[in-house]
This record gives sequence, structure tokens and C-alpha cells, in this order.
Amino acid sequence: MKSFHSSDVVVIGGGASGCATAYYLSKKGASVTIVEREGIATQASGYSAGMLNPLTGIGIPGGLQNLAKMSFRLHQELWNSLIDETGFNFHPEKVSTIDLLFEESEIPSLENIRKTYETEDGFESYWLEKSELDAIKPSLSPEVKKGLYTWGNCSLDSMILTKAFANSAMNLLGFLITGNVTGIESQGGRVTAVITRDGKIDCGAVVFASGPWSAEGEEWLNICIPVTPLKGQIIRTKLQSVETQPSHDFNGSGISLYRKRDGLIWVGATEENVGFDQSQTAEAKRHLLTNAIRIMPEIKNSEVVIHTVCLRPITPDWLPIIGKAPGWENVWLNTGAGKKGILLCPAMGKATADLVVSDNTDVPIQGFDPIRFQ
Repeated sequence: MKSFHSSDVVVIGGGASGCATAYYLSKKGASVTIVEREGIATQASGYSAGMLNPLTGIGIPGGLQNLAKMSFRLHQELWNSLIDETGFNFHPEKVSTIDLLFEESEIPSLENIRKTYETEDGFESYWLEKSELDAIKPSLSPEVKKGLYTWGNCSLDSMILTKAFANSAMNLLGFLITGNVTGIESQGGRVTAVITRDGKIDCGAVVFASGPWSAEGEEWLNICIPVTPLKGQIIRTKLQSVETQPSHDFNGSGISLYRKRDGLIWVGATEENVGFDQSQTAEAKRHLLTNAIRIMPEIKNSEVVIHTVCLRPITPDWLPIIGKAPGWENVWLNTGAGKKGILLCPAMGKATADLVVSDNTDVPIQGFDPIRFQ
């Protein structure tokens, strides 16, 4: 097959992790080609709620904790320069959230969260009594017994962030090819080219960052890449009165309400193990609305403006896969960030770029090596 392009590194996947990897590689002077079948941020990275919470979630505290904290710091260090450089303003900001308590049995888990926030610089958390919650507008449900206020997490537009990473790489030594990867050419444990339907791309290294579709590489690399899709549906609602916009984000009743700059309230998200099904379902919409109304009855009178679906890449242990592909000299995996993909993308991108260029990184990636699944 004839070669039509060459690059130091080919990154397969145009989501947040792939574009962050391209960003850091280009900063190191490598020529980078992103190959993406549909376009930058057209999958989960473009439809995420964009919440950055490094202190709680699956694997935190635990194996994901150090990576999450470092990535949160990297986010804040690069925001101003990335916006100035590209002109892509993804509007990062600190946000306040109230976790609503409907049952007394929820107190211990929320008290653990309060203690975690209390010990971290740049974060704060305290209990709100029912009388304080009753003063919040729009009114919350009378079922709410208590609330835990937290401040210090961040929010941003994940689609614009991902495009900013890609744009920065393109402005240096980057290139974007829209198309399907159909295989690789290799010699002596090294990939020499990535094959697409339009021809082959000669390369010095390859990064697989294709999210839920990462397992497609198993056949080409003859290794195990156990990444599967977790479907998530979100609805975006518009309250009838602009004077009743909430002053906080809210968690409760199994869902979250996120305030957005355009005045919409995002309600999400479902977690569905249904393979690669990306259809909108009435059942999910009903579930999200029912629980949103339980939190904030005013939503009963809102308009559903948009209903989105995305697939998050998860692994059997819910930890990402970061590192050199077993048995290969110049292939790296960067995938499986699950529900923390936007939070983790700078650290995962930097770690992968470091490994490609120098085979060493200061990012704490212990426990994420692909070898654990072989």
C-alpha cells in the first residue's frame, strides 16, 4: 500500500486524551498526526459535563488519587496559556456544589467527603441545615433533610478544551487526518506505518487513544486491551424564568444538576452497560427528569432542549491504561479513563508524551501499565 503521509508519532483518537497527548508531544518538538474517524471531540469528550473533581469518585481515595490530583494541577497550570495561544476559551471556573441528603443513612459517606475536602488546600466543605437549604432559589424539594456544601472543584467546556489541545498541536507540528484506521505495518516489534482506508501513514511511534474503541487494536497488536463502553445520557433543560437560575450545582437522588453559562441546566448522567448502543431512550429521559424534579421541583416546568448520548471507556478495574504496549518497542496505550476522562486528560497526555520521547515520566502512573491485563 502506498504511503501518503509521515509523522514522528501517530495518535489514534481525537478525544481529550488523544488531543492532550498530541499537545504535549508537539511541545516536545515531535511531529504528530491525529487520526480520527469522525472529528475532534465528536464522542464523549464533546458531551461531557466538564466537571473536574480530583477528591472523590471510583479509585479516589485509592489507586487513582495521585494521578487525579496531579492532573487537576496540570489543568490549572495550562489553562491561561492554552486559551491565549489558541483563542479557544473553554471557560474554566471554580464551582460550588451541594450534595443533598434525602436519607439519614447517607450521612456517613457525606461526612467522609467533608473531611476529605477539609484537609485539602484550595477546597472547603461544610454542612447546611434544612433552614439554610430552604432559603435557596429555585426551591429545593421538601424531602431534603440536609446538605453538604463543597467548593474547589472546577468546571469547563470539554468540547472546546479538546479542540484547544488539538489546535495547539496543529499550530506547531501537528496534522489531522479524518478517516478509519484499518491496521498497522510492523517489523521486528516496531510499528512502521498505520494503515487507513486512504493509504498508510509512515511513523516512528503510535499512541492508541481511541477510547471505547481501543479494543480494536487487540487484533493488530496481539495483546489484551479490555476497554468497553459505558453509555451515559444527559438532558439539557431550560427553566421558564431566567430569574430562577440556581446558584450551585446539586448532587442527589442518583443524579446531578449542573449550571451552564448559556443558562441551561444539565441533568445527568445515566450509566448503562449496553455495548455500543448510542440511541436516546425515553426511559433514560424519564429517569433523569423524575430525579431532577425530586431535587428541584421547578424543573417540572422546564423545557428539554437537548438530549445527548456518549460512551465512556472503562476497564475491568476502573483504572486507566497508560504505558507501552507489551511486546512492542514503539506503541503506547492511553485509554480507559472512564468517567474521569476530562479530569485526567492532561496527566495522561503528558505521561504518554514523556514516555514516547524519553521513556520516563514524573507523572504517577504506577498501577496503570497495560501489562496488568496480559
